[in-house]
Amino acid sequence: MRSSVVRGCLALGVLAALSGCAGLRHQDALYQEAHRHVYPRPIEKVWPEVVKLVSSEGYPPRKGNQEFILLTEWRSDLQESRVVSSASRLYIEGHRVDRDTSVVRIFRQTIFTGDKGGMSARENRAGGSNLTVGAAGDISPFAEDPIQLNHMLGLTADHTSLTRGPAQMSRSVGRDGEMEWKLLQRVDFEAAKAIEARVTAREQQ
Repeated sequence: MRSSVVRGCLALGVLAALSGCAGLRHQDALYQEAHRHVYPRPIEKVWPEVVKLVSSEGYPPRKGNQEFILLTEWRSDLQESRVVSSASRLYIEGHRVDRDTSVVRIFRQTIFTGDKGGMSARENRAGGSNLTVGAAGDISPFAEDPIQLNHMLGLTADHTSLTRGPAQMSRSVGRDGEMEWKLLQRVDFEAAKAIEARVTAREQQ
């Protein structure tokens, strides 16, 4: 192979890597905006869209005792093409800022097993962005929330088949930037467009 061809292939590889990094930075910036977003409507108007989004993403919603607290059933994720198996579920809480505004926080708990070890940075980013706030043995971020702590740590009979086998098991809990961004686009589309434009303009400076 000619050296010019080799140099061309290396350059393409570098460009692809840089493009991928830029894409992830852009995604993270959008997720950060979604984390901070305040919806200009009461939580009663936002919550039905939360339930619809959760269902459309394949998470069976399970109604909690609190009005704006939702813990989904488990969803199987990685099974067929990997040595590791994975399942996840969502914990969502809505808060009333005042009579006319509200915020929604979405967390994802992931359990994965197998000999391949923990999830890669890309896989972890896909679920909880880069805001992982808990892992196996850590104190759950939900310790002071209305929902019982042991529900999120899987200490009750409420667990998946992944937790019953002898395979190595790890778990993580983190803010789900992807889901929060999807909710923002669904509920406040104009604000999402403005955020996208602002993030893009900032990156081009």
